Amino acid sequence: YYMSRFFIGWVPEHIREDSWVLLFLQTCISISHLMLPLRWIMLWPLELLTVLGYPALRLSAGARLNAHVFTLWLLVMASTYGKRSLERFQREAYQLLLEERTLRVVSEGRLSLAQRRRHRPARNETSDARSTNSE
Repeated sequence: YYMSRFFIGWVPEHIREDSWVLLFLQTCISISHLMLPLRWIMLWPLELLTVLGYPALRLSAGARLNAHVFTLWLLVMASTYGKRSLERFQREAYQLLLEERTLRVVSEGRLSLAQRRRHRPARNETSDARSTNSE
């Protein structure tokens, strides 16, 4: 009975009342966390506004809080955790990159020093060559 009415276009009021608001809020959160090159600390006002703003709007409109509030909270917290984890991974990867570059510079410096020592004649050989030329 319920599904037949759903398929012919009748949708109960409690289903369609604020779905578009939730979808819009979650879209804003997802885009800000996935697409914008911002640090997590810059996004917490948006997260706070979403988590507190939606229930405030529902209460101000005279509606009761429902499971959508908890679901939105879970989605925002999951997005926040994901963004924070991504930042942590990027920082660790950058640290490893810096360590590798440092090791590369040190090893190239040692190799360059070893090559200069190998191509530079020893002092004994140069002093012997000078003494044989002067005689």
